[in-house]
Amino acid sequence: MDWDSFKSVKMEELEEHEEEGKTDREMMLLINKINSAPDFVTTSSCLGRINLLEYNLEEGKKSAEFHKKWHRIVSSEEVEMAISEYNNKTPLWFKVEPFILHVAAKDIASAQRFLKLVRSVGVKRGGIQSISKDKVMIEVQGNRYMAIPVEPISGEWTKIVAIANRMMNMNIDIIKKMEKLKWR
Repeated sequence: MDWDSFKSVKMEELEEHEEEGKTDREMMLLINKINSAPDFVTTSSCLGRINLLEYNLEEGKKSAEFHKKWHRIVSSEEVEMAISEYNNKTPLWFKVEPFILHVAAKDIASAQRFLKLVRSVGVKRGGIQSISKDKVMIEVQGNRYMAIPVEPISGEWTKIVAIANRMMNMNIDIIKKMEKLKWR
């Protein structure tokens, strides 16, 4: 599939996801700015999230399931309520995950320009994931991450949730910096 066809398909998919409410609204300005450039198209994104994950260390990722997830700032009461409702035997983990952005670039030169732009605003993690004759796939992500087991923590979650919310705000700050970049 040539570049123009590929970009057109991805733009249609994005439109469908928006209509279905499957996009993080806080990412849409950045996504639209990137997609307005002729040499880039986003393929997936996530603002980051705070979640409670059922995760058994011995079984690993294959058995992990979300108990609750939020793609936004949360209150300690929301977290405490979700923990109190949990009755499974699998260990529960409180996690904060960084933003992630997957972008296709038309060619290597465009991919290099994209990476240079995001690095200029402090994005340190990311790079080229694959290269084909029609496109170069890029992944970038934030570096704010936390994972702690819920069981040893008792009582109030206010301080931990405040840290988690600060990390989410840092995700948002980087997204806002990327919004101001010259993508064209």
